[in-house]
Amino acid sequence: MNWKTIKNLIKEELESELGDNPAPAPQADTGNLPSINVGSNKFKLRLGVNKNETKLGIKVKFIAERPLDPKIKIKLEIAIMKKLQNGLASHDMIPSKDPDEPEDNTIGIWIPIEHIRELILDALNG
Repeated sequence: MNWKTIKNLIKEELESELGDNPAPAPQADTGNLPSINVGSNKFKLRLGVNKNETKLGIKVKFIAERPLDPKIKIKLEIAIMKKLQNGLASHDMIPSKDPDEPEDNTIGIWIPIEHIRELILDALNG
């Protein structure tokens, strides 16, 4: 059995379970998220878990209220990364830019799970 056959079996199974009703679209409501200001730009802060095997860790999304000009977005990414690097350095954590962030109004950062593990071990070992 090849991968295409497996995908088709999964698709058929899901279609039989869902019928003609498509799955609901993900919610983009950012109303309950905390806000931060970076310069004159206001962002909502969303935290989650990145389960991608190559980027396993904590994901941090800074969601702007409006689409960002690409040049301004780069400058904001640099400012946010510098601030995070300085703040997390005392905990031996290094944030990385998420190159796969698809939204124009979002700056994605992730912190590797290994860094979180080391933080916990350091706290336990005193």
